[in-house]
Amino acid sequence: MDAAVGYEITTPLNCEAWDLGIYATLFPGIGLASALLTLRTIAIWNKNKIVIGLAVLIWIIHISFLIYGITQGGAQWNIESNGCVELNTHTNSKILLVTLCTDLGLLTIMLFRVWHQRKSGDLWNLLYRQGVLWVAGATAGELPTIILTWINLNYIMNSILVPFALLATTFCATRMYRDLCEYATPMTRTEYLSVDISPMKPKSANHNVILKPQLRTLIVGQLDERSGTDVGNFTV
Repeated sequence: MDAAVGYEITTPLNCEAWDLGIYATLFPGIGLASALLTLRTIAIWNKNKIVIGLAVLIWIIHISFLIYGITQGGAQWNIESNGCVELNTHTNSKILLVTLCTDLGLLTIMLFRVWHQRKSGDLWNLLYRQGVLWVAGATAGELPTIILTWINLNYIMNSILVPFALLATTFCATRMYRDLCEYATPMTRTEYLSVDISPMKPKSANHNVILKPQLRTLIVGQLDERSGTDVGNFTV
């Protein structure tokens, strides 16, 4: 089936270049998200050679299908809609199916290791929770799109959920690494003291003024050393 994308233009575009530009900017993000998962799997298994070979093989298969999707795509100018018509949208089902299978394969390898280490500390518990969330996010984002594209109702249904599936995969990958970085480098806080010093009033007009520090206000707070931001204080 074909998918049409219309624009308010009257002169024909180079639709092949338009289509290639879209996929050339879209698929590298998917491949890099899969690479992050591959690196995490290798790290969790402490660079086990068998796991390295298996994880890299799965990632190469994924990249190969992404390249296949770019070569199988295409677009042509449609006079009636004054826009480019994308061809072979049914190919998206194969790419998304391979993406889901490779992600689940890497996650299965990773979770097998994490499951046996989940009681070893907070870090392993964090990795386990992140792996489960990735499985849920990838399945919820990609499975409905795969089903619709395999049914092949029409060109609209073939493409309508593809952006959501790709966003779900990329968001899960980047969010997992952000949480891990925040766990590894927690915000450093430094206590600081602010004292208000003012002279004491003389007891009578005949006495000289004695400049003696008097503690009026004590403010104790916390400062984020990395950003210099005051993150809270209280007054005594």
